Amino acid sequence: MKKNRRFIPVSLGLALILMLTGCMSSPGGPSETIQPSASLPEEVTPTPQKKLQIALCSSPEAIDDASRNAACYDGALAFTLARGDLDSLTPLQESSGDPVTALRAFRELAPTFDVMIFVGSTFSELSTIALENPEKYFILVDTPLLDPSGSEIQVSNICTLQFAEQECGFLAGAAAALESQTGYIAVVSDLLSPSNLHYYYGFRSGVAYANGNFGTSAEVINHPSYAGVNADGTLQEGNFVGRTTDLNTAYALTSSLIDEGCDILFITAAGPARDGAYAAVKEREGVRIIGAEADQSSRGEYDNGNTVLFSVTKDFAGNIEDQLYNIVNGSFQGGALNLSAANDAIGYISSPEKQQLSDQTLQRLADIYPLMKDGTIVPLSAPPV
Repeated sequence: MKKNRRFIPVSLGLALILMLTGCMSSPGGPSETIQPSASLPEEVTPTPQKKLQIALCSSPEAIDDASRNAACYDGALAFTLARGDLDSLTPLQESSGDPVTALRAFRELAPTFDVMIFVGSTFSELSTIALENPEKYFILVDTPLLDPSGSEIQVSNICTLQFAEQECGFLAGAAAALESQTGYIAVVSDLLSPSNLHYYYGFRSGVAYANGNFGTSAEVINHPSYAGVNADGTLQEGNFVGRTTDLNTAYALTSSLIDEGCDILFITAAGPARDGAYAAVKEREGVRIIGAEADQSSRGEYDNGNTVLFSVTKDFAGNIEDQLYNIVNGSFQGGALNLSAANDAIGYISSPEKQQLSDQTLQRLADIYPLMKDGTIVPLSAPPV
């Protein structure tokens, strides 16, 4: 049995839920301070056959993004189907991409669901909602859990799934160095976030490894006008659009990098920013994309072929499914779960119909992967000290 992927915008979902449950009292504003030392909720012992009402919460994109939202939905759907449709799965989208707006909207819906899965850095300050709903379970995907000051914290009913983006970046960088014809390559990101920094420095590590071990001489290009700005006001090297919803800036940034000679671009931007970068590449001959998060080959299609060289991936689906089973089995644990090549949580697309790598590059990646898996290769995830 296959369920249709029909997402409900948060505004509509809220209206429907209020009709079914009656009016809920209005919660406090999202700006109230949550102290990391606040009392944590007691662990909940679930009943294995209890029906779970599960929500997959995304912003700004919906579950049909052909990327991490879709992959997370697939994992949750596999869980519900395996349990004979005992559970319900409701995708909810908040379209602004603004953290304050998104968290306020989903905060009102939290009492309705048993499990809420939040995808992306928009929800990094999720602790407010979890502490107000100690009997509920929360899964935070692809971002650390932060307090209002930006420090990482843990809450016992939130499990954060954090992937080793630096390892994905390393694979992308090595492949880009091996495949580039011009010798100029770049990373295009949206927000200045921990995950995008991991991607960037992992990419640089992969390029350095290829240059030192495979005889390449690739150079990573950064456009000074698109440097990031750190919290202390210093500039962060890289190419940052600034917003996931900014299609036009992403298009302009990507076009500028191509004008400077870049023929392979590792695009880690999400949402409309990613779409703008892809649109710029499709207008140029001989320029290719390395996709991030999930298989991006379908997104790279255009009249004359496909712009996607290959994609580096994270196992969102498998790890979402695992956490849902942990909930019904009583083994759910809050805190940060770090996922990497060591537990096969990151990888790359090697299927012939979904990538365009040379046989030599495929062999190089096959040689590199076990070295990351066993810790022989440890890519940088931040600037070297």
